[in-house]
Amino acid sequence: MVDETTAQINELEQQIAAAEAELRELVSGAEQVKRDYAQLMNWATLYDNCSFEAKKMIAAQFIKAVRVKQGYELEIEFNVSFSEFQRLYLEPEKEGEHKRGSAPLLAFEETTKQAV
Repeated sequence: MVDETTAQINELEQQIAAAEAELRELVSGAEQVKRDYAQLMNWATLYDNCSFEAKKMIAAQFIKAVRVKQGYELEIEFNVSFSEFQRLYLEPEKEGEHKRGSAPLLAFEETTKQAV
């Protein structure tokens, strides 16, 4: 019985160690998300404080085409997909991977109503 209890204690200690390692990994991931969010907010602030011409230039780097359809429906085609943008931002680009235009483009549609 003592041997069984000792084996259970050892198994539980291993589970505790694994859980602590997972906790450290999650905390590290949360800290990275906070840093990414802070950087994104810095970019937003920078964009907000740019001149109109600079804003147009920044938008031109991300937007490939804008189409206005009937009923003021907008279709915006981006140069990169959102997942590709995340991969480029979060991971360093490897040689020959994630080239622009290799992924499907993200489309955004918005319908607006006109006030009479």
